[in-house]
Amino acid sequence: MLRRIYIDNYKSFVNFELRFQELTLLLGDNGAGKTSVLEVVLALRRLLNGEARLTDPGIFPANTLTRWQTRDRQVFEIEVKLGKDSLVYRLEVEHETGGKKARIAVESLEADDRPLFAFKSGEVRLFRD
Repeated sequence: MLRRIYIDNYKSFVNFELRFQELTLLLGDNGAGKTSVLEVVLALRRLLNGEARLTDPGIFPANTLTRWQTRDRQVFEIEVKLGKDSLVYRLEVEHETGGKKARIAVESLEADDRPLFAFKSGEVRLFRD
């Protein structure tokens, strides 16, 4: 079950966190960000399933950076509950100046606050469970 999503520097979201209950309803005016939340969930699902790559159109293109921010890094985090375990996946996407290319700057996975996988600065670390 999806428990939480964190979005930073994506469209109108800056340091945004949404916690989910067993039943959560997204309500709001047009342009409030309901669709943007679902776009992030779908893009993360496609990346994690191996259906898409970061460089594919429509995943996290540079035009989704928050316009009033000068930072070139987007941060996404999801927390899911699987049985007794709580898993937290974090992805930091860094965009080149000019918006031509993007790369994964940081990627990590934790289970119950214990690291399982970490990627940072081109180095991958796998942890024992």
